Amino acid sequence: MVSPIKKTQILNDLLDGKTSNVSNKVLNLIIRENVLSLLMVEKPGKEILLKEKYLNNNSIKQELVRIHEEILSDTNLRQTFGPGTFQGLQGKLNCIILTKRVIEEKLNWSLFDVVQKINYRVLYKYKLRCTKSCFTHLYQLIMNCYPDAELKPYYFKKASNIWLNKAGDLNKELITEAMREFISVLTNSKGKYKYKLKEMPRWVNYKLFRLPILPYETNLSYLLSSCFGNSHIKAIMFTYPEMKLKPYYFSNVPNKYWSGDKGKVHAKELMTELMTILTNPKGKYKLSNDEVKDIFKFKTYGKPLLPYKKNLRGMLQTVFKNSPSAPFKLLMEDTDDK
Repeated sequence: MVSPIKKTQILNDLLDGKTSNVSNKVLNLIIRENVLSLLMVEKPGKEILLKEKYLNNNSIKQELVRIHEEILSDTNLRQTFGPGTFQGLQGKLNCIILTKRVIEEKLNWSLFDVVQKINYRVLYKYKLRCTKSCFTHLYQLIMNCYPDAELKPYYFKKASNIWLNKAGDLNKELITEAMREFISVLTNSKGKYKYKLKEMPRWVNYKLFRLPILPYETNLSYLLSSCFGNSHIKAIMFTYPEMKLKPYYFSNVPNKYWSGDKGKVHAKELMTELMTILTNPKGKYKLSNDEVKDIFKFKTYGKPLLPYKKNLRGMLQTVFKNSPSAPFKLLMEDTDDK
């Protein structure tokens, strides 16, 4: 029997290239007993380097492939991998080695193919059920197989449960990352679309989320529907809190935004902001409250007085039935109530 100390030394020599003459029997023991973790304890601070050496070691690869081929063989030389092969850190690395080999040598897939097509059923066909036991999500496995590819979870066509965290809440960090990358493509001055970020409420709409403009022809339509009820306005306000956007800044307000009691609340908010803009002594207009009331006629509501050149025509029509004085009466009622 090979002692743990001896197995650790053999693995260390293998990874350092000091030896390659190790029997299949000893190699089999090493790959099944998480010896790498013991070696990492002996060499603190070199965990990343040891992982890279393990993943790229030909002797380790060849032994795993030999066992895998026996399992895949029609002669049924072997039914399954030995106990411990896919346990612990070393087990994950074994899974990565075999998965990458299947992708590249059995399937002959490009990275684009992997992102578009990969699923558990494909890997199970090659007896790699370890893929589900070693990694919580399949995209995590592939991202570990190709760390230099800078893959993101939302690039994967079949990664549908990524937008919620374990508590069932929105995965704010990932959603923000995806949304900002998406908008950066649309606003790239050297790209196809060349939209201006500072004018985003004027041009953004839900149809843009269907465009496959992210790497690997990815779009964010599923994110928009599952997290924001297909509201591009909610998505943008969630992603860019620093812009302090309001729903009525966008080219089209949310459905029923001006309806019912909530519609009046929204109208008060808009009119309060408008009065602040028009009466700001350091602003563009510098009007008094009375001057604002005097100059406001029906046509005035059609002028782009709000940020992002938004007018008030929709609010006036829906909430106040096109009465130019009604919004100011609402503000006065609010003041009287206070």
